[in-house]
Amino acid sequence: MAFSSRVSLRNAYPKGVKINPNLLATFEKFWDRGYESVTADKHLRAITKEEILRIKETQVDTLGTHNFLFYEKGKKPI
Repeated sequence: MAFSSRVSLRNAYPKGVKINPNLLATFEKFWDRGYESVTADKHLRAITKEEILRIKETQVDTLGTHNFLFYEKGKKPI
């Protein structure tokens, strides 16, 4: 099974909030249930917990997209 999801990183947050404060928790909900994640673009770049933690710490978006695929470990759909 796979899911496509749009996760807002920088939009519609109160003044002073640069990155979605729930970003890590959102990805962890999938990762904790055995899913892996990639960008839903032509690159299908793997998203790691380390990258999400770095984004949270630096407040710099390195993902380049708001669209992601979450899929069962080892069963990349594309």
